[in-house]
Amino acid sequence: MGILPAGGESFTSFIIRFAAHLQVPVSTLLHATGFIKEPRSGSIVPRDLILESEPSVRNFAYSTRLGEAEVSRLFLDSLNGIALDLSRIDSRSHNSLRSAVMQEWCYFGSSHVCPLCIKEDGGVWQLRWKLPWSFSCTRHGVMLIDLCPNCNIRPSRYVHRGPGHIYSLDVPDPLECGNHIRDERFRNTASGNNICHQLLPLVDTRSIEEWPSILEAQKYVDGALIGKTPLIAGQEVSSFDYFRALRTVASLLRFAGRPEDADGLPSFIQEKFIDLMTSRDGILALNARDGTKLTRHLEARTRAPSSSFLMASLVVKAQNMIHTETYGELEHRLSDLFSYAHKRTSRMINYTEGSPYVLQAFLNWRSVGMSPGRMNLRTRITGKEGTPYTFTEDHVPQLLWQSDYDELFLDLLSPFLNTNSDSVMGRRMCSMALIRINFNCTWGEAAQKLDLPVTRTTTVNPTMTSLGEAGLSEEFENRLRRLAAKLSNDSNKIDYGNRRRLLSNFNTVPYEDWQEIRDKFRVQNLLPNSRSRPAAVWVWCQATGGEYLLSPALNQGNRTYQRQNYKLFLRNALPRIEEALLDYKARLLAGQTHFRPLTTYEAQGAPIYYERSP
Repeated sequence: MGILPAGGESFTSFIIRFAAHLQVPVSTLLHATGFIKEPRSGSIVPRDLILESEPSVRNFAYSTRLGEAEVSRLFLDSLNGIALDLSRIDSRSHNSLRSAVMQEWCYFGSSHVCPLCIKEDGGVWQLRWKLPWSFSCTRHGVMLIDLCPNCNIRPSRYVHRGPGHIYSLDVPDPLECGNHIRDERFRNTASGNNICHQLLPLVDTRSIEEWPSILEAQKYVDGALIGKTPLIAGQEVSSFDYFRALRTVASLLRFAGRPEDADGLPSFIQEKFIDLMTSRDGILALNARDGTKLTRHLEARTRAPSSSFLMASLVVKAQNMIHTETYGELEHRLSDLFSYAHKRTSRMINYTEGSPYVLQAFLNWRSVGMSPGRMNLRTRITGKEGTPYTFTEDHVPQLLWQSDYDELFLDLLSPFLNTNSDSVMGRRMCSMALIRINFNCTWGEAAQKLDLPVTRTTTVNPTMTSLGEAGLSEEFENRLRRLAAKLSNDSNKIDYGNRRRLLSNFNTVPYEDWQEIRDKFRVQNLLPNSRSRPAAVWVWCQATGGEYLLSPALNQGNRTYQRQNYKLFLRNALPRIEEALLDYKARLLAGQTHFRPLTTYEAQGAPIYYERSP
C-alpha cells in the first residue's frame, strides 16, 4: 500500500496523507476503498468520520489490507468511555450528533496541532489533538496551535464548516491548514474552492520548557488516554471518571475562578485566564444592573474551551485540586471554589453533577457550610434513632401519592412552590423527605435512593427555609411522621423500586398490545405509531409512581419532540383511552402482555434513566 497509519493517528489524518500520496481528492480515495458509495464530497457526512461504521470500516480495511481493529482505532469512537461519551449519538440522526458536539469536550471537525510533530512525522495528526485536553506537546515542550495565523480558524483539514461538513475536491496537503472559508483571498482558481494553504510547520510555537508543571499536567492526561490508571483523592479510578472530574472542576473554574488561580503559570497563559474572568464578570455585572437572565452565557458545561492556553491553566489548577492523598483533602481544596460559585448561583449542583466525586464533595460542603438556619432544618428531617418505621426506600414512589399530598401537604407547600397543577415539585420533595425521616441521609442521598437525579434537590433548601421562616417546619415534620406511620402499618406495600427496575426497558407499547386494546375497548383511530410511546410513558408513571421526565420512553430519540408529543397525548388521546390503559397497566404488572420486562437478575444491573441535560 505504501503508507500505514501511525500510532495514535486520526482517521482524517490518515486518509489525507493517503490521498496526498496517491495525488487524488479524499472523496475519490474513500469511494475507491468502499468507505462511501459515490465519488462525491457530499457523500461524506460528519458521523462517518467520528463513529466507526461496520460496513465502511470493513470495506476500507479490506481495500487497504489493514486490520479492522487497526482502522477502528483511528476514529473518535475509540475514545468513547475513556474521555468522551458518544453513546447518545444515533447514526441515523444528525440532531444527536449536533447534541454531542454541544455537550462533549471535543473538536469533532477540527484539531489542535503541533507544527514540529507534523513536520517530523510527514503530516501525521494525532487523534488526541481533537480533544481540548491536549494543549501542549510533551515531545517538543511547546504549546499546541489552536488557530491558524493566516485564516484565524482552528485547522479543520479540508472540511467545509457548517451543515454537511464535506471534504473539498482538492488534492490535500497534510502539512497545510486546509480550512475551507468564505473569503476570496483564499480562492483556488483551479478548483474554485476557498482553501487556506498556510504551511503549519512554519508557524511559531510557544516554548514551555521553563514551566514543567504544564508538561507534567499534559503527561498525566496523556497517560489516562492510553490506559494508565489515574487517581482521584488517592483512589484508583477509571479514565472516564477521571476526565469527568477534571471537566467538572474546570467548568467550576470557568464559572467562579479568580485571577489568582492562574498564579505560577507563564504570563501568556495567565492573560487568557484573566480575559475569561473579565468577560464572565462583565456579563454578571450586566445581569445585576439590568435584571436580565444572562446566566446562560456563563454555562461552562456547554462547549469545550477553544484556547489551548486557557485549557492549560484550567487543567493545571483542576489537577492540583483533585490530585490529593485523601478525600478530606479533596473537599478542603474545593471548598473555596464551591463558596465562590455558590455566591454566583443557587443552582450550584448543576456544576457538580458531572462527577460523583466532585458531587459528593459539594454535598458534604453544603451540609456543613450553609447557614445555621438551613442546617437546623436539614437536621430536623433526619430520622430519630429507634424510630419503628418498617418501610424501605423501594416502598416510596418518586412522586408522593396524590391523595396523601393533597390531604397533608398541599396547604403547607403551595404558597412556597411555583408548581403546576400536579404539584410535581412538592410531591417529589415530600417523597425525599419521607426517605430522610426513616434514614439518616442527606437530600442528595434521598434522591439517589429514589433513583432521582441529584439535581432534583435544588428546590428543597429554599422551600425548607421558607417553611422555617413561616414557623411551619415543625408542622411539616409532624405530618411527615403521620404519613410514615401510615405507610409502616400498610400490610400491602408496593415495591415501586423493583417496578422501576423491571420496567426500565419499557419504552413503547408493543404493536400486538395496541391491537388488543383497540379491539377490547372498541377505540377508533387508535394508531400505534404516534401513540405507543407516550402511552408507555403514562403507563410507566402509573405503575411506578415515577416522574414522567425520567421514563425510559422519553429517553429514546429526540427528547424535545417526545415531550411535546406526550403533552398532546395527555390533552387529546388520554381521555378516550384512559380506562383501556389502566386495564393494560394491570395486565402489564401481572405479566399478561406481549411486553417482556427484565428478569429480577437483569434488573439488578439495569440502568435507571435520568433526565438528560438540554
